[in-house]
Amino acid sequence: MKLRQRLFLWYGGVLFVMGAVLVVAVYLVVAHKLRVEFGQFLSDEYWEAVQITNRHIGELNDLKQAVKLEVGGVRYFYFVYRLYDVDKAKFLLDLSSKEEWLESLPAVRTPRNELERSVLLLGEEGQRRVNRNEIHFLTGWPDREKHPNLLLSVGLCYDRVWHRLGSLRDNLFLAFIITTVLASLGGHLLASRGLKPIHSIANSLEDVGASNLSYRLPEPEANDEIGRIILSVNSMLHRLETAFQHLREFTADAAHELRTPLTAAKCRVDVALERQRENEEYEEAFRDVLDRLTGLENLVDQLLLLASLDARPDDHKREQVNIQALLADISGFFEIAAEQKGVEFRMDCAEHCDVTGNPALLRRLFSNLIENAIRHTPAGGAVRVQTSCADGGCSISVTDTGSGLDSGHLAKVFQRFYRADGARTWGKGGTGLGLSICQKIVEVHEGSIQAHSEKGKGTSFSVHLPR
Repeated sequence: MKLRQRLFLWYGGVLFVMGAVLVVAVYLVVAHKLRVEFGQFLSDEYWEAVQITNRHIGELNDLKQAVKLEVGGVRYFYFVYRLYDVDKAKFLLDLSSKEEWLESLPAVRTPRNELERSVLLLGEEGQRRVNRNEIHFLTGWPDREKHPNLLLSVGLCYDRVWHRLGSLRDNLFLAFIITTVLASLGGHLLASRGLKPIHSIANSLEDVGASNLSYRLPEPEANDEIGRIILSVNSMLHRLETAFQHLREFTADAAHELRTPLTAAKCRVDVALERQRENEEYEEAFRDVLDRLTGLENLVDQLLLLASLDARPDDHKREQVNIQALLADISGFFEIAAEQKGVEFRMDCAEHCDVTGNPALLRRLFSNLIENAIRHTPAGGAVRVQTSCADGGCSISVTDTGSGLDSGHLAKVFQRFYRADGARTWGKGGTGLGLSICQKIVEVHEGSIQAHSEKGKGTSFSVHLPR
């Protein structure tokens, strides 16, 4: 089901329920008010009839004339007046706005209370469905002390109230149907107009592919929800374009890096096979090819590690790692490497500095940084590793006194396959992926890494890992 249809059904359903509740509530309130007013009017007419009866109780003719005037004065409701003598079991006076009713009215019953209310339905059962002829009576003694034998019963026909309620019910129902239909049509129109920009966005994005990621949706005129969607889509397209560009560059660089050692190895083998050679020459050729294949194997391993960190960063098992113990474990190898090169190697680590991470990845991170620092520090220089702990995590810095980098190279040191020229060239065996791997390992651990360098004075890499 389309979104437009779902919105229409939801809107129509909510409107229908709210309209039905409103119609029922209005009807019930009006019906209750009419019943209360009818009851009050019946009570007023009864006490008016009591006063008339008490004034003319001795003269039936005068009473009859006075009651006829009262009956004729009640124009909206059909009126019934009945004065009944209990001792004689006969009506002293029996009048009605509709005289044909008098034959159908039963005798007046003695009320159980001072004043009793009763309801009487006239006519046959089938006729009551069309015209209820519902008469409400109030029956009591007009003057119980002086005339205990006289009962007065005053009635009003409820049909007019039923007619008003029926008319109100029909009008409310008609208004409800018309309002629901018009509002539903309006809701459908609004939903169509409201979703039109979304359809336009969808149509525009259907043709976007890897070859035209530079496409951008027109900037929104209003800062509303649709405008926010457009800005988000444009931002997503920009990120996708950047990612695809990096992927193309990475693919081209990887192909070049893989092709170079393969080509060199192939040429070395071709040269060795051009003519018959001595065993020593073959051995030298094989060693050369082996060195190149070893470098190629290292490059492939680094590419696989980067691909694993990119695709499945959460697959690497985490545990509590003591940074001091980890650095102390790898420092022995680098102390020997630094001593052979004539570089001073110092380590100043804070105790009890623990982080949650993958030991193998963290070992790879710090090994890359320290190895890189020693490689690019000339004899007589120094490499220093320092750690410090805070509530937020652990900070590790690797500083060397090498030739340093200018701002142009410093901004690109974390790019994959990037090699700075001059003193910071990776040299033999370098792939340009070491610092990229370091940055990715830090990102996997939700930390940060920064490079600081000054030309001619050295370079420092600062890593912060959260606890």
